[in-house]
Amino acid sequence: LQDAEIHLSEIQLIQGKAVELIPDNQKFTIVSDIRKMLYMSKDARDYAAKVGAERIYCSAVILDMNSAIKPIANLYLKFSSPSYPTKVFSDIEPAIEWTIKTKNEIIAKEG
Repeated sequence: LQDAEIHLSEIQLIQGKAVELIPDNQKFTIVSDIRKMLYMSKDARDYAAKVGAERIYCSAVILDMNSAIKPIANLYLKFSSPSYPTKVFSDIEPAIEWTIKTKNEIIAKEG
């Protein structure tokens, strides 16, 4: 979503579609590339961090690390306390590798 402003109604729609597309209450991972996103409302951020968490293994967020946003993103993650492992990356490949590794570790622990 280039130059997008994400509000609560949009994140509800996005997460609702993801849940519809993934059958039988299966758990899933999330990789969000938000390098071009301009704004996400606090309500949308809070909703994304908490709602539907029982179906999410982990979440990787791709940001433009050339900006001053990484410290802010990490601070947000610290205080929003997502109910699932979440990590910030600057490139897609390590983000995908991390989500696969984290998902497999969670599955192994759940046995």
